[in-house]
Amino acid sequence: MSIRSHIAANRTGVIVSALLGLVACLIVMHMSWQRNPQCEIHCEGAIYWGHWLGLGLSVFVPVSLVVFGLIWLFSHIENT
Repeated sequence: MSIRSHIAANRTGVIVSALLGLVACLIVMHMSWQRNPQCEIHCEGAIYWGHWLGLGLSVFVPVSLVVFGLIWLFSHIENT
């Protein structure tokens, strides 16, 4: 089974995991924007996109993969 057909078969799981990963990503990015004591995210009008987006991505990927794995696991347990 190719990756494309696997994703098509689990479309709901992919969408749910991506949305939950996005929510977690946005929460962490918002928290890092608010708590910026050493000018790591923004300082004097400059936004350090690499660091800020890296923080969001470091949360998005694990959350979405764990949620997708759990959805996949529960669907396969249910089918057996």
